[in-house]
Amino acid sequence: MQRLRLWLAQWTQHKRTGVKRIMSSILALLVLLGGLLWLIYAFQGHLLYPAPQTPPPATLPSHAQKLALEQSYAYLMLPAVDHQPAAAVIFTHGNAETAEMWLGEFETLREAGLAVLLVEYPGYGHAGGSPNLSSIKNTMLAAFDAISEHPAIDRKRIIAYGRSIGGGAAALLAKHRPVAALALESTFSTLAQLVKEKGFPSFLLKDRYNNLEVVAALEVPLYLYHGKEDDLIPFAHAQQLAAVAKDLTFHQEACGHNDCPRHWGRFLVFVEHKVK
Repeated sequence: MQRLRLWLAQWTQHKRTGVKRIMSSILALLVLLGGLLWLIYAFQGHLLYPAPQTPPPATLPSHAQKLALEQSYAYLMLPAVDHQPAAAVIFTHGNAETAEMWLGEFETLREAGLAVLLVEYPGYGHAGGSPNLSSIKNTMLAAFDAISEHPAIDRKRIIAYGRSIGGGAAALLAKHRPVAALALESTFSTLAQLVKEKGFPSFLLKDRYNNLEVVAALEVPLYLYHGKEDDLIPFAHAQQLAAVAKDLTFHQEACGHNDCPRHWGRFLVFVEHKVK
C-alpha cells in the first residue's frame, strides 16, 4: 500500500509537471504569434508600398511640366496637337515604380489629342510624406482639382486610370470627384481579399481599398484590362469587378501582371465612344 501511494504521488507530480510544460509551450507560441501579428500590423506599410526612392530627373521631356501637389507632385503632358479644351487622363502607376518611369509611355494618347497627368504617390520617387490610403487619397484629389482648373483641359472629360495598386488610387478619385470614366488595369477587387489570398491576416489591414464598392456604385463607364495569367493579382478579381459594373468595356489578354501589352488604341476607342 505504501508503494502504491508513493507511485500515485510520483505520477501526480509528473502529470502536473507535464501540464505545466504544455501550458508554458502554448504560452510561448501565443507570445510568438502575437509578436508576429504585431510586426505585420506595424510594418505593413513597407509590404503594401515598396516605394522606390529616386532623385528628380536632370531634365524633363519638353512636353512635360511638373506640378506640385502638397506632399507630392505630378507631370502634366498636354496634347501633341492643339486640341483645346482636351480630355485628360489622370494616370496612377503600380508598386515598385515611380512616375518618372512612365514619362515616355503616353505619346499615343498625346498624339490622339489627350492630355495626361502622371501622379506620384507620397513617399515615392522624390516626393515627401509617407504612402497610405489617406495621403494617396489627398494627393489624388489635389491632382484632379489642379488639372480641372487648367485652361487647356475639359474638366467634364477627366478620366481616372489606375494600374495595379494605382487602381485603388484611381477608384478613390472616382469615388470623391466627378470623373468622366474610370479605367482599371491589373488591379484588385478589394485589397482585403487579395491580402487574404496571399496568406496574410486581412483583419490587420489598415488601408482597405475597396474597388468593388466603388465600381458597384459607379454611374460612369468602366474600362477594365487584366491579364488572364496574372499570378500577382488573379484574373478573378477583374471578373468580380466586371460583374458589378453598369457600363463595362472589358479587355482580357494572355499575359501576367507586368508583361501585358499596352493597347492604347483600344483605350482610345473607349474614350471616343464613352467619354463625351
